Amino acid sequence: MKGVVRMQAERAEEIIKASGMIEVLYQESPVWLKQVDKNKNTVMVRDDDGKTMEVSLNDLRETGVVQ
Repeated sequence: MKGVVRMQAERAEEIIKASGMIEVLYQESPVWLKQVDKNKNTVMVRDDDGKTMEVSLNDLRETGVVQ
């Protein structure tokens, strides 16, 4: 996708530690970042339904601060 910045491990860790809520999308749906695996370039996320899954950092898109 042109103009889309791919998530990096360091930024994902910053989002996890942030005091405010920062919206991140996976397949155009919001997810909560749980844990980063730099060796595999993946992150554990939880979706709105509470489902936890491991996804590639390249598949995440940060949209900005929500709260």
